[in-house]
Amino acid sequence: MAGTMALASSCQQDATGPDHPAPDHLCGTSVDPNLLETVLPSGAKVEQDDEHSFEGYTDCRVSVDGQYALSAVVYLLNAEKDPLTEVLSSRLATEYRQSAVDAGTIVWRGEEVAGATAAFGCAAQELGSQALLTVHATGATNGLEDPRLTDIDALAADYLENFRERHCQEG
Repeated sequence: MAGTMALASSCQQDATGPDHPAPDHLCGTSVDPNLLETVLPSGAKVEQDDEHSFEGYTDCRVSVDGQYALSAVVYLLNAEKDPLTEVLSSRLATEYRQSAVDAGTIVWRGEEVAGATAAFGCAAQELGSQALLTVHATGATNGLEDPRLTDIDALAADYLENFRERHCQEG
């Protein structure tokens, strides 16, 4: 069976996406695997870890074949944050625009990284009532209209919706 899997993987001609189905979650939060697959680089093995997470801070890191490829970070806060201010202060972004999916999200790109940053309400016990999500994906993009940024935007919106459903209390 392993030989069959290796043969099937080596025949794939697509230069992007993993050489096997992408997972349907990021460190316990559901995501559409089709969206995740479009953002991840080509590779044989996808791994996730959340060892840098703690209460009120979720940091899910994804690697493909041992190379860092993506992270989804959520901070729970006591006050609302402006996603544009966060993007501009990160020093990673060289260009940015408002999301086509969610008006509260900023999509951005830098030299070798692209992402989406969003602020949203999230009542989570005594930890805070607001949250800030940033999705980082490694790899260059060709301007703000690059299809990869559209994919990152859609993945961030999907992750945000599922994170909110799983972790945030109804107000």
